[in-house]
Amino acid sequence: MGVAIGSRLREVRGDNMIFYYAVSGRTVKSGGMLELCHWAQDRIANNKAKIVKILKARPGERTARIVLEVTREGIAETRHGRVMLLSVLKKAEQKNG
Repeated sequence: MGVAIGSRLREVRGDNMIFYYAVSGRTVKSGGMLELCHWAQDRIANNKAKIVKILKARPGERTARIVLEVTREGIAETRHGRVMLLSVLKKAEQKNG
């Protein structure tokens, strides 16, 4: 399964940092997009998840939008993905440790 995520791999555009989160059930992890894609593929390969959603947020925003979905079939870009509150993601990530 290859990682073909194209121009979305750029995490810094100008002075604005972009934050990424991966969501798998109740597990949330933050990091760089490539790191999260590898983490998602690992969870799926080890049967810990069927799908992992990658979300993107910019500084100052209160929400993050789903931009990628990782499954056994590969990585698919999600256009106009569902929005989640950053406060919920951060709270879940703290619970995960």
